[in-house]
Amino acid sequence: VRWVKNIAVDKTITNSAKVRFYDEPLLEIRPLLYPVVDLNLASEEDIATAYKQALATATIDGFVTSVFPASPTSIGSGYTSAPTVVIDQPISGIRATAIANVVDGSVTSYTITSQGSGYTSNPGVTLSGGGFTTAATAASDITTPVTEFVIVSGGAGYKVEHPTVTIPPGSGGGSGARGRANVVDGVVKSITRLAGGDGYSSAPTVTIEDPTPTTAADLNVPITFGCNFYGYAVNPVPDTNRSLVNRKRTQIDYRIVATDIEDKNTIPSLVRTGSFNAQMEGRTVDLSITKVHVPLSQKEMVVNLSQTFRVKKVLDPRTMIVSDPFYYKVGNNEFVANIVQGTLSIDYNFIKYNTSPDSSLTMIPTSTSDAVQVKESYVEATYRNIKTFSGFVARHKLYRRSMFYPGEFQLMSDEPLNSVELLTDTVTFNRAYYQMGRFYHQFHINKYWFTSSKDDMHLTASSFPINSMYMYCGSPGSVDGSKYTMVKTDTIGGENDNIYYPYNENEFNQLSGSSYNSNFINLKKNSLHSLYTNLIVEKNRDDLSAKVGFYFTSSISSIKEEKEYDPRYGWKLGEISVAEKTTKKYFNEVQKMFFTPSDDYYGTLKIVPYHCNVTLSDLSMKAYGDPGFSPEVLVIRVPCPLNVTNEAFEFRAELYDINSVLIPTDLGVTEAFDPAGVSLYGKDQLGQAVYITNNGNTLISTTEQFTIEGDLYLPNLDPNCSPTDYNRLVTWNGMNGKLERTSIIDIYHNDEYITLRTGSCESFLTTPIEGKSVAVTFDGLNGGRQIYWVDGITKQIDTSPI
Repeated sequence: VRWVKNIAVDKTITNSAKVRFYDEPLLEIRPLLYPVVDLNLASEEDIATAYKQALATATIDGFVTSVFPASPTSIGSGYTSAPTVVIDQPISGIRATAIANVVDGSVTSYTITSQGSGYTSNPGVTLSGGGFTTAATAASDITTPVTEFVIVSGGAGYKVEHPTVTIPPGSGGGSGARGRANVVDGVVKSITRLAGGDGYSSAPTVTIEDPTPTTAADLNVPITFGCNFYGYAVNPVPDTNRSLVNRKRTQIDYRIVATDIEDKNTIPSLVRTGSFNAQMEGRTVDLSITKVHVPLSQKEMVVNLSQTFRVKKVLDPRTMIVSDPFYYKVGNNEFVANIVQGTLSIDYNFIKYNTSPDSSLTMIPTSTSDAVQVKESYVEATYRNIKTFSGFVARHKLYRRSMFYPGEFQLMSDEPLNSVELLTDTVTFNRAYYQMGRFYHQFHINKYWFTSSKDDMHLTASSFPINSMYMYCGSPGSVDGSKYTMVKTDTIGGENDNIYYPYNENEFNQLSGSSYNSNFINLKKNSLHSLYTNLIVEKNRDDLSAKVGFYFTSSISSIKEEKEYDPRYGWKLGEISVAEKTTKKYFNEVQKMFFTPSDDYYGTLKIVPYHCNVTLSDLSMKAYGDPGFSPEVLVIRVPCPLNVTNEAFEFRAELYDINSVLIPTDLGVTEAFDPAGVSLYGKDQLGQAVYITNNGNTLISTTEQFTIEGDLYLPNLDPNCSPTDYNRLVTWNGMNGKLERTSIIDIYHNDEYITLRTGSCESFLTTPIEGKSVAVTFDGLNGGRQIYWVDGITKQIDTSPI
């Protein structure tokens, strides 16, 4: 070593060095068929859900609230001691009790010692004893509120946490009672009494909101959310001068806490919950600040300030991190300061969760066939060996050229090269909820995550942290590593269960079926991959063996050669252990695991806890790419529409560095698509009749409407017609749902008439029949313009003016 020197690397500066690869980059092309979603079905509520309205009743009671002099002059006089107060017994219930208060020989007031119960009217009050000169008299007052709500039937299908409870004023003779229904797993379990009201002579009517949808779901709802809040700084800390904050090097953590939201553990719902939610991330929040903590002091000051921030991260239903700290000016300097109180407002679009996003568009190709899925052709392009020794591959362009049709290369994709999330449902149209590793709510977890045993292992949506999943396996000491949870995608025709189905290439190419559900994750060989997650581990305090294992299950035989292969679960990707004496371990940072497959694998992820229960959030699996460097492999999917069955395309790709300079490569391949012509249904029926369907049913009425995009090609609609007869018009046959030619075989004109000829194909060249005609010139002798038609040989003329 000739010399030693410290080298500083500034990670905030873009890597703009010349691109040098370790190996020659390769382009691979794979044809895929994506199911087309029927947007009409997809926009509806889940019709398979059993909806049932919950029923409840109210219980009322009567209590004595006060005893008082019967009149201003009935306080009596001469009392030497307090008289005995006797309140009448209710017909059914407990007698109320009270004592008299004597001042200067008069009974001036009464104190209730027991309100009793069961009163339906004001009871009488009797006074006795006390050695009075003039007897006092007293009266009473009662209140009759609702004391309890009783669930008669919990109903089913509720997708809100607190459906509306209605108690009409005047029902039961009173008013003012209010309640809040509480839903667990779609069933109303209880009603919390918010107010009892008064004046009820009988139990009022209680109505709980009907869960049955009356209209199609409005999937995109504009929301304005507002609440009171306070804010505090985590990083940089309070009193930090703004001039010392380097935004490129500082992980900003300034938190806003909603004071109106009491329960931060509110279970996530399908609808907005009146609290913070993850869909607010990236939106702007307007803060109206009324009180701040003055920097460099212990003072609080009333202010009137307005500022706007961007929501960086929602931590739980009442806590969010905003993009910038709040600065308060003192003299010529600005310091990070805590906000004591204020109000906030956020405008955003809440996208509702669609419980039936896989509704497939179908078409009937022939009159005797079953409905088939309508699919679109896609290309899966894989870039291999794009790991760089220096420089940064920032962008790619993908082109195609048909081998059957004239024309040059067409641009298919022009986008940055970024790592693609593997834990996603690529088929569902509901892109707001497509990430499987973000546990939005219980319905989402039930759709994608399955346990080895439903009796011994339970998966529950949690809001602390937000969008997380709690894996409960029983007492931590009894969790022996034999239980697991696995993730599966949800496609049409696939089984949703806890069984792993072996890889099937045909199902993968069509992105559907049980095999694809179990093997939707594709790991590329010799490429570094990463698995990230946040988690909380619950265990016995003195147990130092608690751990969580992450495994990749695959039927590809070569996976058995991986060093960490376990025959029960597959290849172990990584493990997180807790060797600390604690009952609950909170990890402050994202836990990262890295792995490099030695072959191309298709499979799924299994999570196996040992001696612990686990809460997971922000679970992510990707092909790894360092900041400022390319990932070692990239997979993208782009629509690739066809003109004919089994059409072949030549593909070319270009790679560009961070300065948009072309990197010299030779990336090209030729591939044929859709050999069965599945993606051409509705475009080219290969000589068959076209059946148009609506929501899976053949249209049988001309009043129903449908839209056909592009040119409708109907070859050989009637094979018995001669080529000269192809100008016949097409009409709708409502009997069998077909488009058919009309009986009009020709349209011609001369100087006097425009004429339609009707008849069969066989008679066209011999004795065509002239149909109705209309005159194009004015005939003054015969009274105007004329219409005529031919019936056989006889010519009939209508001479009436028109």
